[in-house]
Amino acid sequence: MVTRVGSCLRRVLQQNFPGASYACPRCVQHLQRLQISSSSHVKGIWEPEGLNKGPVIPEFETINMKMFSFDCAQLESFAKYAKTLAKMLDMDAFMYPVPRQTQAIKTYKPYSTIVNNQYTLDRFERVVRIHDLPSTVLPVFIELMRKNIPAGVDIEFKQHTEEDETVRYMGDQERKQLLSELEELSVRRV
Repeated sequence: MVTRVGSCLRRVLQQNFPGASYACPRCVQHLQRLQISSSSHVKGIWEPEGLNKGPVIPEFETINMKMFSFDCAQLESFAKYAKTLAKMLDMDAFMYPVPRQTQAIKTYKPYSTIVNNQYTLDRFERVVRIHDLPSTVLPVFIELMRKNIPAGVDIEFKQHTEEDETVRYMGDQERKQLLSELEELSVRRV
């Protein structure tokens, strides 16, 4: 009997087909004792089913990487680097500028309220928006950005909100003012 069970098992193990149709009832019982399913593919090593499936990795919906600087050329260069790195890490990313903000800065004479100098500084902003970002890649991306950030550029990572979308576009007053300045320049050229 042992030889019959052994030859039947040998036949099941040699073939890459489900063993239920090729095994006798005694061999099926023996396979069950060994915790090998007679209906699964037997290829010499027993492995639980579902090992070929990858783990479920949670994803962030949308992340905004905001970059701020007073130097537009340096900010634009770093923003292109950030977008290129995001594409290399297989992220769905795109970059857009936000209208500049002008700030007036005054310096005062010591111990008085008299204005010594007055400066106007333009603060530029670029945003790299990343969609469906795996949570395992985000810490690597943040660390690479922090290690390679140039002097004078600030970065901020946050989840996307509706406010971020409205800040992206210029207001009507600013647009009308820029259009009127453009018309004045074209009249002066002619």
